[in-house]
Amino acid sequence: MSQYRHPMRDAPLHVWERIDTNDGGPHFCANFAPQEDYPIVFTGKTVQEVVDKALTFQAHTVEKNEAAYIAKRENAAKARAARKSKASS
Repeated sequence: MSQYRHPMRDAPLHVWERIDTNDGGPHFCANFAPQEDYPIVFTGKTVQEVVDKALTFQAHTVEKNEAAYIAKRENAAKARAARKSKASS
């Protein structure tokens, strides 16, 4: 197992309620933090609906991108080690 993990695995999920009188009352929204890194908002009629949408998105994103993310991090670590070794010799 790699020491690296896709950062979205640990992104906190924020859920809030908004009141929209033009559209029939309360709605719930959720997003992962920080918003600058994950600029997507999930909306729904219940808290469970938005949490399910967000967690499904999170699982799909991690599954799709984690292998490439880990490979990139490991290659960067190897390159840093090679530069450090070359500089010290």
